[in-house]
Amino acid sequence: RGAYTVFLDGDDFVDSPSFGKMLDMLGKQACEMMAFDFHMVSEDGAPLMSRRQIPDLPYPQAGEALLRHFLGSSCSIWNVWRYVYSTEFLRKNQLTFRESRTCEDIEFTVRAFLAAGTVFFWHHPYYCYRAWRKASLFNSPDEKHIRDFLFIVKECKKTLDLFPSTLSDRSRKLWHRPVKTKLLLWCLFQE
Repeated sequence: RGAYTVFLDGDDFVDSPSFGKMLDMLGKQACEMMAFDFHMVSEDGAPLMSRRQIPDLPYPQAGEALLRHFLGSSCSIWNVWRYVYSTEFLRKNQLTFRESRTCEDIEFTVRAFLAAGTVFFWHHPYYCYRAWRKASLFNSPDEKHIRDFLFIVKECKKTLDLFPSTLSDRSRKLWHRPVKTKLLLWCLFQE
């Protein structure tokens, strides 16, 4: 219903003051998609570390250099909870999650990156991810999780193989071969 959409895992939480600051910034900087760094916390919520994949900029910025830096990082670019999406952008591009599959974050994120005309980046972490939980699917994958992961990666490869012909000229210039290769490698080697 709102202008922006965020996704939260049920066992994680947001830092309210940081979340408020992020919302204030969105009032000044309209965007389709914005990436943020995040905090890693223990199962009881104690701080462990903050991910620093985005330069500590005073305000959100976009550009090919930031995109390349972000996609070149080796950790957690696929988590949908680290992005804020324009609700209109999600509707316009029919971005939804594949049902009855695990690893759906990967496919959703690939499709969102390919659909976004511009992705903004801001270090300002507001999301608190409970890392290394014993009950997490990510930490104890079963056969279904592995099969779903392979299925999702195959679907992402199909999407990436098709995407140059579906993008505007402006987007096509940004997503040239090195970025496509990096994104494909990232999908293939996540686990």
